[in-house]
Amino acid sequence: MSNSGQSQQQPASLERRLDAKQGATVSFKVDDDLFLSVSDRAGVIPAPYMARAKWVQITDLKMVSDAEIKQLIKRSYKLVSLKLTKNLRTEFGLI
Repeated sequence: MSNSGQSQQQPASLERRLDAKQGATVSFKVDDDLFLSVSDRAGVIPAPYMARAKWVQITDLKMVSDAEIKQLIKRSYKLVSLKLTKNLRTEFGLI
């Protein structure tokens, strides 16, 4: 079947999608030395199944500012990308 008769909608921004869902969470990797201090905060827990790799999950998005979430996610991206092989980092344009 063709979707040509249906209008295509732009995806909602991440913020609007998270606000629209009750119980929305965000998980990301943190530096080893920050894991305990971040996961001990209100609204943040060790990420299920990933805590051993120093991932945390924000369970209450109102407890952490948008600016801090963005900063933590940027750092997480860096931490994860540094674990990739040099070939993969080159392929993804990270080097």
